[in-house]
Amino acid sequence: MQTIYTIGYQKLTVDRLIQIMTEKNIDRVIDIRSKPYSRFPEWNTNALKKRLGARYIWKGDILGGLSGPVPEQGIEYLATTNETVVIMCMEHDPAKCHRAQDIAPRLERLGVNVIHIVDGGTP
Repeated sequence: MQTIYTIGYQKLTVDRLIQIMTEKNIDRVIDIRSKPYSRFPEWNTNALKKRLGARYIWKGDILGGLSGPVPEQGIEYLATTNETVVIMCMEHDPAKCHRAQDIAPRLERLGVNVIHIVDGGTP
């Protein structure tokens, strides 16, 4: 069974994200923010590309949550990946994010195991 991880960077550093990726053998971070920018410069898309290289990809155009439910195209993209990935948004608590409210239930209906990583404090 395929597993997809989710994480919110709100209480993390990029160094900690990289450590989590190593611990869980995660191949790629898929950034699902509609707008991949932050008031914390290390979380801006260009900074993440520089730190993570090919291990970072932005897919907020098909997986972002600002314009309503994620299109089916985004869910299919995740469900058919052959890599171990973590989808990343800003919100620390997955219950308050479209990771858990929209994406995870739809992936689970397709037989994908979704694990929410909560690191850096209790949500």
